[in-house]
Amino acid sequence: MADQLVQNFAIRRPLLQHVATSLRGEFAEAIRDAKLQATVDFEVATSDQFVELIRQRGTECATPLVELVEQISGRIEIHELDQVQVVEKLVEQWIAIPNRGWFSETEGQAPIRKLHCVIPTQAKPDGWSARADVPNVFQLLIVVKPRPAPAGQRDETPLMRPSDDGAPTRALIMEGGGIKGLAYVGALEVLSGKYAFDWYVGTSAGAIAAVLLAAGYTTAEMNEILRAKNFKIFLTADMRSYSTWRSITGYIQRKRSLTGWMSSLPQS
Repeated sequence: MADQLVQNFAIRRPLLQHVATSLRGEFAEAIRDAKLQATVDFEVATSDQFVELIRQRGTECATPLVELVEQISGRIEIHELDQVQVVEKLVEQWIAIPNRGWFSETEGQAPIRKLHCVIPTQAKPDGWSARADVPNVFQLLIVVKPRPAPAGQRDETPLMRPSDDGAPTRALIMEGGGIKGLAYVGALEVLSGKYAFDWYVGTSAGAIAAVLLAAGYTTAEMNEILRAKNFKIFLTADMRSYSTWRSITGYIQRKRSLTGWMSSLPQS
């Protein structure tokens, strides 16, 4: 049964490709007329992908040649999240959308808008409507892709980001330890290959490492920066041996030394 389905899919795949090509042209023209900065692409599933779609649906899909909307899949990539609604309204002007929703391909990325759209008459080849083994609906994904930073320009995208419910998903917390804070560089080299952190938190030397990480510095850059710095200038005054006034002024002076040093660091 499965072999016969795959064979039937392969036979009618050129028809699906005809629809995908027509849709690509129509969507590209609509996007261009609306003066939106977006890229449009359409593709048809391969035989292997078709088999995988059947496996994922299982018994829920009685007629996969008709029901599997992913056989024809479109993808519109835009740069701003607020453009999703603009594109969706544009599609609604000439295509019926019986189903829609949100999903994410990977954790931490912007959500993707998924639309199930009725194939318009003008995109169908001759004889399409008379067939009982072709889909009536295709899948359209509206994907937000941030604009690439110009060459040589620092990526200002914050690395500390909340999860969907506003809480951090994974935080790296580092304690103090003076010069021993250099050990964080070696530990981070190991951790970076196993974990991705959303928040960086620290105190004293750990706070310096946290700020550098949040600013986007690599472990190699951190190693070079921290090894070249004399951390004695950041030592705070000892309250037991100094007067209150000398302690306060000493703290302010050293705080200025720290902020001044951080401001003078090269951009990552």
